[in-house]
This record gives sequence, C-alpha cells and structure tokens, in this order.
Amino acid sequence: MSTALPATMPPTARLAWTAAALWVARALAWALLLGGWLVLGAMGRQYTPHWAAGYAPLALWLAAIGIALTVSAHWPVTRALLRAWLFAAGIGVALALAWAARGGAAPALAFAAVAWALLLVAASRTVRALRAGQRRLPPAPLMPALAGAMLAWGMAGDLPRLPQHALALGWAVVLAAAALAALVPAHARTALGCRAGLFDCSLPAPALTHWRVIADWPLHAALLAMLPMMAALPAMADWCAVSGRPVSFVTAVHLAAMLGPPLLLRGVLVGASRRHLRIAVTALLVAGAVLLVWWPGLRGLMSASLLHGLAWSLAWATPMLEREAAPRRSSAATSDWAAAALAALAVLLLGSALARFGPPALAAMHAALAALALLAVATGAAGTAIRLVLESRR
Repeated sequence: MSTALPATMPPTARLAWTAAALWVARALAWALLLGGWLVLGAMGRQYTPHWAAGYAPLALWLAAIGIALTVSAHWPVTRALLRAWLFAAGIGVALALAWAARGGAAPALAFAAVAWALLLVAASRTVRALRAGQRRLPPAPLMPALAGAMLAWGMAGDLPRLPQHALALGWAVVLAAAALAALVPAHARTALGCRAGLFDCSLPAPALTHWRVIADWPLHAALLAMLPMMAALPAMADWCAVSGRPVSFVTAVHLAAMLGPPLLLRGVLVGASRRHLRIAVTALLVAGAVLLVWWPGLRGLMSASLLHGLAWSLAWATPMLEREAAPRRSSAATSDWAAAALAALAVLLLGSALARFGPPALAAMHAALAALALLAVATGAAGTAIRLVLESRR
C-alpha cells in the first residue's frame, strides 16, 4: 500500500493532506494508548488475579514501553521497516488477545503486553515522522487525543465484557496498525525519537531529570495522576457497577475528564503563565484530597479522581498550547526508561494495595499526589521567606 503524494499535487493540497495524516495518526496512537490501559487492566484483573492482583500485565506494558523507547531511540528505520514493525506488532496483539480469551491467561497477557508496547512505540515513531514532515509546528493534539479516547471507549469501554469481544478487539488493533502503516511517510528514516519519549508527551511519568526543579513538582504530580486514574479504572468500574452505574458510563466520564477540559478551556490556557498553571494544578489536587475527607465513600473518591484528571489535563495540554502560540526550538530527544520502570512499579504497588485495602488504597494515592504538590509549595514559600530575611539583614 503506497501513500506517496503525486508530484503534481498543488502545494496547498499537499499541506492539507500531510496535516490530515498527522491528525489521524495521532488519534490512532491515542486510541492504542488508552486502549492498552483499558484492555490490559481489565483482562489482567480477570485472567491473572494472582499476579500482583491482576496488574502485572499493565506493569509489564509500561516497562516494555520504556525499554523499547530507550533501545530504539537512535535506530533509523526505513518506511518498509516501520510498516513491517506496525503490522507484526498489531498481529501479535490480536493473536495474544485471542489466546487469552481461550485460556492462555498469564502467558497470553504477557505476550499481549509486550506486543502492545512495541506497537505503541511504532505508532509514536509514525507520529514523529509525520511531524518532521510539517513545514510549521502542528497544532496541539487536543482533538486527536479526544477522538482517540472516543475510539478506545467505543471498543473497550465496557470493561467486564472485554473477554467476550477479544476477537473484535484484536481486529480493531490490526486495523489501527494497518492504518498507521498506510500513513508512514517516505522520510520515516529521519524520525529517531521524540522529545518526551512517547508521542504528544503522553507518558504518565516525567523523566527523572525533570524533578530537579522543585517548583514544577505540582505539574509532575498532576502528570502522575494518570497512573491511578487509568490503572484503577477496572477496579472502580467494578465498585460502581455494584451501586448500579453502567460501567461504560464510568469509563466515559473518566476519559472525558482527562481529555475534554483543554478543548473547553483552550482560550484561557493559551495565555496561562507557568506560575498560574502551578497554582491551578495544585488547587485541583488539593481540592481532590479535601473531597476524600469531606465526602467519604465511593462518590468522594470518584469526584477526587475526576478533579485529579482535570489537573492532569491542564498539566499535559498547557505547555503544548504555549508552544503552539509561541513556537520555539524543540529540545533533544530523550527517553527515560527509569521513569517508565518506576511507573510500572507504582502500578504493581497500587494493584497489591487495592487487592488488600480496596478503595482506601486509591484514596491514599490521590492524597499522596496532593501532598507532593503542597510540599513543593511549602518548600518554595520557605525558600522565599529565608531569602527575604537574609536580604533584610544586609
């Protein structure tokens, strides 16, 4: 399948086609990312409950993403090789899901996790290659991300019934891989990585070097909120199902809380300073922690999760909107396997805690994120106070 553009195509049409190709590739990549969270999380809880309470497939997936990003960061790939990579990984995921549904259990899900990680990294390389072919900085991926979330929800939103649809899920993944393969541009060789490791700054854990700036800890805490939000969705869906809420509705609300607000608040976020962003994110994280105390029980926990999802959306979207408004030179490509490994460890610990303590374990993790943001604020305030005292004595 060839997607080479005709040499006679007018420049305006060529630019429109490349922009549309990037939009679609981003939407598919986001669908694969969120679908990985949903499918591996839900099927892990059903088929491997004795492996870190069912969270081992998710942890393996995150670790494999970090390793694959690091190992392949400087590998030049041809269009043919990247297409083959996408097809092979997509077919691997489909076969593994079918195997799991037929009793493969842990080995099948382990294979699915690794294949899905490789597919996601290949999707990231495709997005990066298409970005490299743009003459100007493309817009922030707010709409593609939301479209990808809708695709993921449409296929995997009803978490308890995923095993019944394993074959359909497998075909959906293969079709997504095939569509991405069709979009791989001729200059794929120039795409050697991504500034944030995975496409569109979508890794849930910031690189370890970013933690050196204490003032940015609230932003990092907000980005980390994606871990409990997505990892605990299968468990939260089970809890909500007991109370009579449709599981697909719970999934949709959480995805909308993460990816909908930037579109609604776009005009405000474009002009937001980093200081204002830190304040807003800290306020949302702390408000979520307050809800845990003020409104105990499942409703308070879900409300806190939604507020922390909103904090994640602001911390994720605002820097990209800022670059869209005032483009600047991108930094060098980096991939932090250690951050991915720590994210995998956090998922394992969360799964074990959920199995032992239930909803209070998730509440404790959300409270810890709020405490991390408050610690950064307190540290900054203490530093300012000390500096003012020293200056007054001069």
